Amino acid sequence: MTPFAELFIKYRLRSEIKTLKSFADMMAGEGYVYEASLFTRWQKGNRIPKDRKVLVAIIKIFLLRKGITSLSEINSLLESAGQGYVTKNEKSRLIRYI
Repeated sequence: MTPFAELFIKYRLRSEIKTLKSFADMMAGEGYVYEASLFTRWQKGNRIPKDRKVLVAIIKIFLLRKGITSLSEINSLLESAGQGYVTKNEKSRLIRYI
């Protein structure tokens, strides 16, 4: 299994989100206000988001920006955070962005 930090960096860069400040602004747009330093810890592998709603918001951002393009990529990010796989309800909400 690929570590969360590695996938977070990969999907952020594929999403063409150049700075963690930009990512923080996008997360704030989803209703999650965090300091950019938290995202640095995610990238370094020092922390992993545990709240599934936060993970779904991250996935939505990456989907909208085409950093994530498949259900298997969604599942790999969730699995790397110890959150299993996408549920039917989540899938129905996120699939429209693929």
